[in-house]
Amino acid sequence: MPDIARRLWEPGMWAVESVRGDTLVHSDLRDDNVILADTGEVWVCDWSWPTRGPIWVDTLTVAISMVGDGLDGDRILSESGLVANTDADLVDGVLALLLGYCLTAGTEAPPDASPFLRTHRTWYARVIEGWLRHRRGW
Repeated sequence: MPDIARRLWEPGMWAVESVRGDTLVHSDLRDDNVILADTGEVWVCDWSWPTRGPIWVDTLTVAISMVGDGLDGDRILSESGLVANTDADLVDGVLALLLGYCLTAGTEAPPDASPFLRTHRTWYARVIEGWLRHRRGW
């Protein structure tokens, strides 16, 4: 098992057992799934994996894009009223699960309708891994 996989296992498995909530969660909220209208209205699109979960998950997933664009993800989370009081190990566990998914899905051939999906997943994996290494002191 590669080093990163060993490091992801424990926080990821703990998150699977511990993450709970009754909020409708998009599960893939990121900058390209948000449409901002000239009127100020905001639409969230591409609801491929809606589920129930903790209220803070979509804040976390959209923060990944921000971290990839050079912003301070830890500051974003600490200033968020939705994430600030969430157990940091649980947040890291969800990031570990997302990284595991991106590493696995990033090796699959992209669907014809979304030729850049593999590139996106590979980029997300690099961003999440770097953020986790920073957060966990790896």
